[in-house]
Amino acid sequence: MPLWFWLYRPERLPAEKWRGYLEDVGRPLFAAVAVAMIGRIVVQPEWNTLPIVAGIGLTSVASLLAATYAANRLEAVAKTKYLLTTFKKFCLEK
Repeated sequence: MPLWFWLYRPERLPAEKWRGYLEDVGRPLFAAVAVAMIGRIVVQPEWNTLPIVAGIGLTSVASLLAATYAANRLEAVAKTKYLLTTFKKFCLEK
């Protein structure tokens, strides 16, 4: 469903609306920020360029996956699993 549908839906109760925002936005945001903070601790500024770029890339992918798995939407989890499967196939073909 589009985002505007949930933002402007008048029959939702205020408490239900904020609980929905917390579950739909807060949990994935918290998971992504937690992974990004761990990535910031792991990636050291003294490293050469290639390890830093690889570390940032892995942190970005891990943040995306953490946010997806923290979300309550099973459709998003299924899409991420499909994305990972496709990525694995792509990497193994090379």
